[in-house]
Amino acid sequence: MNPKYRVLVTLLVGGGLILGLWFVARTITSLTGYTIGAARFDTFAKCLTEKGATLYTSDQGCEGCIQQKTIFKSSYQYLSIVNCGAEPVKCAEKEIKYGPVWIINGKKYFGLHGVPRLAEITGCGI
Repeated sequence: MNPKYRVLVTLLVGGGLILGLWFVARTITSLTGYTIGAARFDTFAKCLTEKGATLYTSDQGCEGCIQQKTIFKSSYQYLSIVNCGAEPVKCAEKEIKYGPVWIINGKKYFGLHGVPRLAEITGCGI
């Protein structure tokens, strides 16, 4: 291969890898809130509960529910949670058939939500 093309290909591949890693790191941070310290994350989860946010979830066959739990890690315990597998009547009353679903101020937010989005909805600081 011509040395000029080898340098060009190396630069393009290297630049693509750096850009790809940056995008992955940014996405993980936005979904998981990984950069937040544990104490601040506990405070954030408690604020969600104080603001009346409730997470409707399930332990069985719900990948989004598992991911939502993973985002909060040990702070998950501070959330107001309704497990639809254990409490199907409560979920049926809210017409929730699958999760995760957040109910915040009477409005339903379907699917997986990261820390920045929940902070935006509730006004809880991160």
